[in-house]
Amino acid sequence: MREDATLRAEFAAAVGRFLDARSPVEVSRGSLGGPGEPLWRALAEELGLHGLLLPEEAGGQGGSVADLGAALVEAGRVGLPASLLVTAGLAVPLLARTGLEHNHDLLAEIVAGRAAVAPALHEDSAGVDLDSPGTKGESRVSGRKQFVAAGAVATHFIVLTGTALVLVEQGAPGLAVAPMPALDPGRGLAEVTLDGTPARVLAEGDQARALAGRAFTEGALLTAADALGIGERALALAVDYAKTRTQFGRPIGAFQAIKHKLADMYAEIQTARSAVEAALDQAAAEEPGWEHTASMAKARAGDAVLHVVREAIQVHGGIGFTWEHELSHHFRRALTDVALFGTPAHHRDLVARALGM
Repeated sequence: MREDATLRAEFAAAVGRFLDARSPVEVSRGSLGGPGEPLWRALAEELGLHGLLLPEEAGGQGGSVADLGAALVEAGRVGLPASLLVTAGLAVPLLARTGLEHNHDLLAEIVAGRAAVAPALHEDSAGVDLDSPGTKGESRVSGRKQFVAAGAVATHFIVLTGTALVLVEQGAPGLAVAPMPALDPGRGLAEVTLDGTPARVLAEGDQARALAGRAFTEGALLTAADALGIGERALALAVDYAKTRTQFGRPIGAFQAIKHKLADMYAEIQTARSAVEAALDQAAAEEPGWEHTASMAKARAGDAVLHVVREAIQVHGGIGFTWEHELSHHFRRALTDVALFGTPAHHRDLVARALGM
């Protein structure tokens, strides 16, 4: 376990250096990701992130969800769009679990950086209900999905219907994809409408519902990792600013009120990191109850990132509120992370019900 943690830390550091050089915040904040951008191909060819969770014999890296989570902390730190999380973290495992041979060609396209796949699971306004999809059909599908992360750049969609999980290709007859207004444009949220759209069945019945539920939980966990990266960056910015901004002839970090803020922010980040790392390790090992630990991590990271980003803005004062400042990008991303794949309140409710409370 210690060796795995060391290798994971080295891998995360390599990802961080790559992103600092190729996609710092000033670049990421104007990006949607996806095959139309050079960085998407570079993430696939130079880092192998798209196929990180795919077995080596299938052309991937044979990594674990904990490895991807470590990379997504770095992605969150630079504000990378959502397309990597949903394609590498959700779509690739879904395609692998429904048949490596059956989905070989599409998985090869993903690994090569030529495709982006977005799960389209939800129809409710909260983006959490998987039990009663109104979308119908299998070989031909009709219905509407909303809050589809990375839907604006996806080449394919994995759609949950009332009876199956199906694969739909962008440009298929009857398919309409409309970008949704969002606080964070980098999530590429879209509304997907299907009207007799041809589809390929990936899974049916109970298997389809179980796979969709697992994807939702993994999405929550990986979003928590992204939120952790946002919080760590916001804290670093606040500390640096407190060291250099002077007032009354001394750095503002010397004042007790600022010290207290920074100490509280640090504590929030450390508890979030502990929760996220524990949940990633349990998910990677598929330990019993990992789903509940993932919910705990999503709740803790969501609460922490909001507190830390808000306090970082307070430390910066007026400049922290401006659109041009980096913190505005992290603030919008933090608010979106809190909502995607279930709010902290939703996940606390899931854990409470699991414990019979």
